Amino acid sequence: MSHSECYRGFRISALLKGDRDRYDCDDLPGAKQLDANEELALAEYAQAWTEYFDNRNEDLALFHLRRAQELIPGEAVFSRMAGFLLLKGRKYAQALPFLIQNSRYDYKDDLMRCESHLWLGRCLDLLGRRDEAKEQYKRARDLGGSPLSDVAYRHMKKPFRSWELLDMSPDFVVGTALAKYRAK
Repeated sequence: MSHSECYRGFRISALLKGDRDRYDCDDLPGAKQLDANEELALAEYAQAWTEYFDNRNEDLALFHLRRAQELIPGEAVFSRMAGFLLLKGRKYAQALPFLIQNSRYDYKDDLMRCESHLWLGRCLDLLGRRDEAKEQYKRARDLGGSPLSDVAYRHMKKPFRSWELLDMSPDFVVGTALAKYRAK
C-alpha cells in the first residue's frame, strides 16, 4: 500500500543486470488506494493482528476486528478472521455468525468461496449440527478446488473434530486460516 499518490518505478531487467544507471524510471500513475474510512479499518485490522500474536489477547483482537467491520461492513476479511479466532479459541457458538456472514460474501474466487463453506461446515460440526455441516461441505465440494473440495468430501463422511483445530493458524497477512488439509 502506498500512503502517497506517487509510485516509484524501477526496471527489473536493469536491477537483475546490475545496471544502476537504468534502475529508475518516472513515477507511475495512480491514486491513493484507500479513503480515510478504509485507512481507519486497516489500522484496526493491524491492531487486531498485534493483539492476537504479539499480546496474546484474543478479546482485544476481536474488539478491533469488530470495529474494522463497523467501518467497512462489506469487507469479508474482518468476519472471516473473527470467526477463525473464535474457532481457535473454541468459542464455536460465537464464531458461527461470523462464519455465516463470511460464507454469504460474493467471492470472485471459487477457492475462497469453497473455503468459506468448508469452515462454516466445520463450525457447525463442532456445534453438533451435523446435517447443516454436511450441507456446507456439499457446497464446498461442488465448487471444486482441490485440496479443499477433497477435504469437504471427507468431512461429509467423517465430522470435523476439535483436535483438528491444532492444525489451524489464523494468518492476517493473507486474511485466512492456514491449515494442514489431511488426506485422510
